[in-house]
Amino acid sequence: MDPSRDYYRILEVHPQAGADVIERAKRVLLQRYHPDHNPERPGWAAERTREILEAYAILSDPQRRQEYDRARARWLAEQRTKGVSSAAQDRRPTRPPEDGTARTTPKRSRRPNATPQEPLPPHLRWIRCQGCGRYSRVPRNLSPTQVRCGACGEPLRLSLRERWRRRLLLWDTRAERLRNRLLGLLRLPGRR
Repeated sequence: MDPSRDYYRILEVHPQAGADVIERAKRVLLQRYHPDHNPERPGWAAERTREILEAYAILSDPQRRQEYDRARARWLAEQRTKGVSSAAQDRRPTRPPEDGTARTTPKRSRRPNATPQEPLPPHLRWIRCQGCGRYSRVPRNLSPTQVRCGACGEPLRLSLRERWRRRLLLWDTRAERLRNRLLGLLRLPGRR
């Protein structure tokens, strides 16, 4: 367990994510970065797969996750006192360019509506999750209503039926609150 590595960032989950979200993120990322799905860069895909499995091994076990969180917090505090940015430490190498020089991934924007900069193969596309705002790679032949977000676990796009169901539930709770408020105003003092 290396506290200088951000396992949450590797799995693309929030630090407070539950075990089910971590499991789902692992499955999605393993499928995305599997060497069979990246034939043009198998070494890079194998390295990413190894990182994902290492991060999952730490974060899936509650005791190891707690130890990692404590060690990570101590390491970040040390880095702040040294003046070194943790973002600079978390950059992982991507596939090497054609000239052989190493390069790191650019710092991701913290804005959820920022578009991803990584080019995709023609069979994939970027789709933004309606729930959390993160972008996911989705095969072009799949509908966004069929794919779940790796970060929050919700479908990337809600179907029309689900959108209306949620909207009706919202209206129902608002109507219930209004009804209770009106009944509270109509109660006479001294009567229950």
